Amino acid sequence: MGVCVSVGVGGCSSYLNSQSNPDRSLQPQPQPQPQPQPPPQPQPQPQPQPQPQPQPQPQPQPQPQPQPQPQPQPQPQPQ
Repeated sequence: MGVCVSVGVGGCSSYLNSQSNPDRSLQPQPQPQPQPQPPPQPQPQPQPQPQPQPQPQPQPQPQPQPQPQPQPQPQPQPQ
């Protein structure tokens, strides 16, 4: 039994006739062997690095400047 190969112009052509009339018959294309896909490597989840909490620098308390006591001006004694 001939294998019916569909072609554009010749219609149904026998596979046996394809040897003598290759133009009217499609040559069976070898199916390419699919390359086995390698299993995807699991991406390691990056461990979040703990952010060090910045220690608040204590603000130096400004030393209160002693207010100079105003020297009382001696009142001149009226003569």
